[in-house]
Amino acid sequence: MDPAALDAARDFAFAEGSHTQGVVVVRGGRIVAEWYAEGADEGSWAASWSMAKSFTSALVGIAIDDGDIAGVDAPLTTWFPEWEGTDHADITLEDVLHMASGLQWNENYGGVDSDVVRIVTTGTDHLADVLARPMATEPGSTFSYSSGDTMLLSGVLERATGVPVGDYARERLFDPLGMGDVDWWTDLAGSTLTYCCLDMTSRDFARFGLLYLRGGAWGEEQVVPASWVEASVTPSPTSDGGYGYQWWLLEPPLAPVSAFAARPFALDHEIPF
Repeated sequence: MDPAALDAARDFAFAEGSHTQGVVVVRGGRIVAEWYAEGADEGSWAASWSMAKSFTSALVGIAIDDGDIAGVDAPLTTWFPEWEGTDHADITLEDVLHMASGLQWNENYGGVDSDVVRIVTTGTDHLADVLARPMATEPGSTFSYSSGDTMLLSGVLERATGVPVGDYARERLFDPLGMGDVDWWTDLAGSTLTYCCLDMTSRDFARFGLLYLRGGAWGEEQVVPASWVEASVTPSPTSDGGYGYQWWLLEPPLAPVSAFAARPFALDHEIPF
């Protein structure tokens, strides 16, 4: 690899104000470079923030492959029967995966009216909070980035599989990839915060990226169905090409080549690479 390009990547990653925790560069299945913030190393935990959404998507794909979830066309009333007969009844699993549920939600992190800041700082039952949100648009009609949508997947996964999301992730995703200590936060009601708050090492985050680069395969095991990986990085009809199933999709000039990324939400949508 070009040493100058690696040096430039490191300089960019750790520029003042970047808040980078760690960088792991993998090529051919091997780590070719890694750098960490001052005081951290390869054993330090890093916070995922909204990268956790892509992990949640992987678990949905696994559950569909297992037959625990019928498919993306399933209505959310399958798991939330309280929505039967309401204007929420037409929301499908795919609408939620595409961030197009139509539920009213404000993801503005800096505003006093931010729904995500509100539930993080004062919420006790995040799933119940989202289930009570009113409709703003028709399901499937409008892309609107929403941590609330992804929190719905916490309820879907737990009710479909019969086990807490964190336990399911450990058995079906973390252990097969050889990940070490992982902490996925829960709210006071015991629901896994599938929209955020998944802590592991930077090396383990790199394992997840490599899993998707390899079409969901890890060694001899197909951890995530290849068809699900492909569907996950296919643009949704409402996102103007920029979003799949809880994955960001990047095209030039935002990236030098077509790419996909598990990453936090950027309010300006600018993704420097």
